[in-house]
Amino acid sequence: MKKREIRDFARQGGQNLFFLLLLMSCLLPEFTAAQNWVQTPEIPAASLYAIAELNGALYAAADSAIYVSTNGGGTWAQTPAQPPSTRLYALHSSQGYLYIGTSGDGIFRSADGGGSWQALSSGLSGFAKSIAGLATRGDSLYAATNGSGVYALNLISPAEWKPFNSGLFQLGASSIICSGNTLLACISAYVFFHQQGASAWQEATEDTLHGRIPLSLHRHGDYLYLGTTGGVYRSDLSTRGWQQADIRAQPDQDIQTFASQGSLLFAGLNYRNQHWIWSTADHGATWDIRSHEFAFVFTLFPANNRMWAGRSDGLWSIDMSVWTGIADREVQSPDVPTLMQNYPNPFNPATTIPFSLPAKAAVSLKVFDATGREAATLVSAELPAGSHAYTWNAEGRASGVFICRLQAGTFVETRKLILLK
Repeated sequence: MKKREIRDFARQGGQNLFFLLLLMSCLLPEFTAAQNWVQTPEIPAASLYAIAELNGALYAAADSAIYVSTNGGGTWAQTPAQPPSTRLYALHSSQGYLYIGTSGDGIFRSADGGGSWQALSSGLSGFAKSIAGLATRGDSLYAATNGSGVYALNLISPAEWKPFNSGLFQLGASSIICSGNTLLACISAYVFFHQQGASAWQEATEDTLHGRIPLSLHRHGDYLYLGTTGGVYRSDLSTRGWQQADIRAQPDQDIQTFASQGSLLFAGLNYRNQHWIWSTADHGATWDIRSHEFAFVFTLFPANNRMWAGRSDGLWSIDMSVWTGIADREVQSPDVPTLMQNYPNPFNPATTIPFSLPAKAAVSLKVFDATGREAATLVSAELPAGSHAYTWNAEGRASGVFICRLQAGTFVETRKLILLK
């Protein structure tokens, strides 16, 4: 190699090294502070559908095995015995028992934390043996099935499951929960509720979903939340008066699961083999992004100061203080606009930049390159209070670090964006 080529190579290498160090300095704080999910090594990186807790132990159901942790999630192992099914799906704990609903093989019950399993499917046949969800009300266990509606089993003398479908005009269920003395179930394109002592199910959503398919139900405080193929809905505990409580930065997406911890409600959203986790501290009026990962999420379960996520690539967890600490600071300063981190980040070529406003304000959202030159103006207008999101397409620009600046009145906040091609 000639001397001039060596000098050119060294000069280019120095520039590349500078950019690499700059990129790492921007990325490392984000990934260590906000994206430090930990995979559970004892569980295969395959679909994990359900998580439950019983007598201080955590249980997780993968396709063909149930795992248990007796030390708060520190270590995991398969339960001593396994149900005779390779299609495990709906895990439920109640009154000292652990139940597993399968996709075609019915239901099994364990009285000793997975030490042994007993078949509990008498009365179930055909589509009724494909279980979408389980719920307990009083002395009865209820099974939502994929094609035969809802079945009930008396737990005092659990002899045989009985159809529990009076009032239902659809039978393909996706989930079921119990809120107080009321059962709620997502069945086909509808949500039904059944109050204890009533003779039949009643439709809860009527014509409010506008073609969106219900996927998940959750109670948090004085509200019920419904996840659909087109966003989030909220109702009071009467199950009437459903209203949209959408994640405005990602409207009309599949809300697969909910979880709650303290004042925070979390929603898991799936789209194109990716998922996002959002949270709200004001009953869905505004949402803040907490996580973005490249896998589907099936379930979220908070326990032992960690959020556990059953995903298409196994069981993962994250320290909840990463999120609850942020939420505490937000609650303490409710009148301050917030510029959230863009997603995805790094990105190529487009990224979404979400922010929230506590009140109507004149807003400027701009992007600058590393030299301070303006790269784009995404918005310059008066916007109402609430959550907003704008997309920046950096097609044609070289890889590098960019700065996004939000100005709302006298408030100014910036975030680093990483374009990586």
